[in-house]
Amino acid sequence: MKNAYTTLAASKDSFVHKHNLTIKVLTSLRSNLQTHRAKLKSDTDERLKYYDGYIVALKARTDQEFAAILEHLGVKTDEHIGETLAAMHTASAKARQEMMDNIPVHEKVMQGVYGSYAEALGEIRTKDAEIQKNFADRYGIDMKEIFDEYYKADPNAPSDGGEPAGEPKPEANDDDLLG
Repeated sequence: MKNAYTTLAASKDSFVHKHNLTIKVLTSLRSNLQTHRAKLKSDTDERLKYYDGYIVALKARTDQEFAAILEHLGVKTDEHIGETLAAMHTASAKARQEMMDNIPVHEKVMQGVYGSYAEALGEIRTKDAEIQKNFADRYGIDMKEIFDEYYKADPNAPSDGGEPAGEPKPEANDDDLLG
């Protein structure tokens, strides 16, 4: 019985010892896990701060690069506008100079046109005078007097038919090709 009691006591001591050891190991593990968790959290917070700072720096750099690109584009646009305005001014001045240079040529052309017009008008008047003379010789009617009276007459005055002369009604004849 003594052996049994000794064995039982030894096993109780062993159990308590193992239990205490397990508790110490678990407590140590828990402590280590808390330490690791705190380190990890601290590391994560530092990394988050670093990334936030990096993002801000990247945004600032991107903004600066974008502003530089816009400034470059603005300068190029201004240069292009300047070149365009200079070209327009040059073309306008060139066109104005060509127009001024062409004035004598244009005057000569117009003198020729007016001269040929005057010659043609003179020929028409000569032919018209001949036609009037031939008409007067053939039929004994002076056309000049008829036309002078026609152009001097009031177009709104009533004629023999009592209708105003402003709107003559066309007569329908069999010989009329246009009717």
